[in-house]
Amino acid sequence: MIIKIAVYLILTVSGLLLFKMGGTSNLYQFNFSRIELSLSITSLIGIICYCFSFLLWLNIIKDNDLSYIFPIATGLVTVTTVLGGFLLLHEKVQLMQWAGIAIIIAGVFIINLAK
Repeated sequence: MIIKIAVYLILTVSGLLLFKMGGTSNLYQFNFSRIELSLSITSLIGIICYCFSFLLWLNIIKDNDLSYIFPIATGLVTVTTVLGGFLLLHEKVQLMQWAGIAIIIAGVFIINLAK
């Protein structure tokens, strides 16, 4: 289960970060009736990663208690997304966000103690 969650975490956060990183360059145009979408190859790879993470998520929740796995997975996704934004995208993280990260990590630890 730990491997599945780790892969899910990597795919989800990679998908989010790649989509964000590719948001400035538009190489591919898609037209659906009145809706137009412009994406870069980086954004497309991010979407693919995110789609695979969703499929893996379905497998993870099928095999685990939702009340246990959901807070752990969403907490870890939140923490790694903030850290990825900070390290890779040079986004600013405020003191209260760092405090929130610490609380999330403590919560994930406490949830695992109960299991």
